[in-house]
Amino acid sequence: LAVADIGCGTGKWAGYVATRAESLLLSDVSAEMVNAAAAKFGHLAVRTLVASVDRLEALDYESFDVVMCMGDPLS
Repeated sequence: LAVADIGCGTGKWAGYVATRAESLLLSDVSAEMVNAAAAKFGHLAVRTLVASVDRLEALDYESFDVVMCMGDPLS
């Protein structure tokens, strides 16, 4: 299962699917948050992306089984 967590923050929501994921993309506008989240999922193939939620045009969404945008990353 390939999962993308857009606006991941500290990875709280990704934790709910991490047990089933084979790969995980963590994206947030804050490098600090992305790094904190990535530290929680060392057992997975984790990619990180520091970018604003409205600047993800180049992301290939079709390569993911699940794309999450939980919490309130748009505010």
